[in-house]
Amino acid sequence: MAQAQAQLFSFNGLIAPAFISTNIRTDQKVVQQKKSVINELFENKATLESALNNLFIGSKEENQIQLARKVLGEAVSALSDEELKTYITEFQSLLDSWLDNFEKQLFENKTLKQLLKEG
Repeated sequence: MAQAQAQLFSFNGLIAPAFISTNIRTDQKVVQQKKSVINELFENKATLESALNNLFIGSKEENQIQLARKVLGEAVSALSDEELKTYITEFQSLLDSWLDNFEKQLFENKTLKQLLKEG
């Protein structure tokens, strides 16, 4: 019975939370923290942000549509939200294409993103 209880309270292979010191002594065995929870969160920051953006993407699209309606006024009052979203997406794609072509003319057939990645 005592052996079964000892197995229940064994700390071998456990990772200590970040707020606990990195070394914990338990019955002459030292349990070391393998990776801080905070460090792990910072390492996966991009993944977490993209997951949150996917969850809350509706609000971002709504903000774009609201801003377009505010800027364009009555010119887009007859359009539905879906139509306006389509026009915004097409126009953004066209602008990106124009900007890429302009950057390639200036920077020896490279975009600004490509230059920043090289440097």
